[in-house]
Amino acid sequence: MRVKVFILLVVLILPFGKISHGETDINNAQAMFIYSFMSYVKWPEGSIGSKYTVGILGKSTTIDYLKKLTDNRSISSKPIEIVQYNSTEEINNCQLLFIAYNKSAEISTVEQKTKGKGCLIVAEKSGLSNKGAVIDFVILDGKLRYSVNEENAKKQNLLISSKIIEMSIK
Repeated sequence: MRVKVFILLVVLILPFGKISHGETDINNAQAMFIYSFMSYVKWPEGSIGSKYTVGILGKSTTIDYLKKLTDNRSISSKPIEIVQYNSTEEINNCQLLFIAYNKSAEISTVEQKTKGKGCLIVAEKSGLSNKGAVIDFVILDGKLRYSVNEENAKKQNLLISSKIIEMSIK
């Protein structure tokens, strides 16, 4: 299974040429990356209950693609639940939190609320890995890529696979 996910990541990064269909392609690719990230992260013992919860803070078309992608799928035999949050006050015990572009300014609040709880914070806006996110998306030469902040992963007690780190931009 992990080999399949790794191959999916490679397929996404290498041939993903110039983004020609605009936002739809970006959101679809972000959803695929998010799903793949989940297979390559080790969460702290006891931080995952009967399911993986993916929170989406703010409004992003990525949520629609993520719902379709994760429907009837699981990771380590646990189903995936997608939860929409409109404010940081609503955030509750999720393993992955995707911060939509329109909520980027709330990164410091998110970081404080999730600190040490084993939450993989993924930001739609580039540069947020320098402000508390573990992973952020970057469009580089017309291609969707991502960067990983290993120090922020440690603060969240997460162990990110070297495969994810190796494929990230520095």
